[in-house]
Amino acid sequence: MHLLHIELLRHCNKDYEASKQPLITRFERAESNNQKKSVNGDVLVKRTEDMFFHGFGLQWSPKQAEIFKALIDSSLPIFYGDEWDENANRVLKARGLSRLQQEILVVMARRNGKTMVVSGAAASIWLCVPGVTIAVFSVGKRQAGMFMTAAVEKIEMAFKKGTHIKSTGFNKIHASQEIYNFTHPEGGKQFLGCYPGSVKVRKWPPANEESKYFYSFFLILGFPHFWKKK
Repeated sequence: MHLLHIELLRHCNKDYEASKQPLITRFERAESNNQKKSVNGDVLVKRTEDMFFHGFGLQWSPKQAEIFKALIDSSLPIFYGDEWDENANRVLKARGLSRLQQEILVVMARRNGKTMVVSGAAASIWLCVPGVTIAVFSVGKRQAGMFMTAAVEKIEMAFKKGTHIKSTGFNKIHASQEIYNFTHPEGGKQFLGCYPGSVKVRKWPPANEESKYFYSFFLILGFPHFWKKK
């Protein structure tokens, strides 16, 4: 009986000590959660930018840097996931944007570095954002294969340089000419797909009776938890 009383007193003392701790209100808890998730998105953006500019050991032209910034700006919800709506105004203001524009059009002459900069952006995001899905559609099978080669080369350059990321924890699931699928050391699966596209956009108004077309190049990104139904 004496032992039972001792255990009961210990239990009551623990409850009493716990009751003296300050209670966290729902508002304080929400503020704490928002701050944590906001910082995570900021970190992912900075990590991706550092990877692009310093992680491959490449020199980018001012125009390529401008294109990369536009790609990141158009993909901001990918970095912030479910918390994008809560942080959108702050992030857009910090980056000098009046609104989110998720489609960008880049017009460049041949051999001016289009494939280099877009493959560099894709490789940077693939390396730095856990669980990301990237789909690239090129003019044809040959161009899609060239893009995949360029992106994988940059991923391997980052691993070899080793200053911004290590290959440890990136485990191959499937790798082919069209698909590059690995696990990420921070969780999730990284998916990069490069495919031949057949999308044509009609030039309007036509210069003559014959329809004029030009082929389009698409880079599509997705972050699993961002697309979940709420």
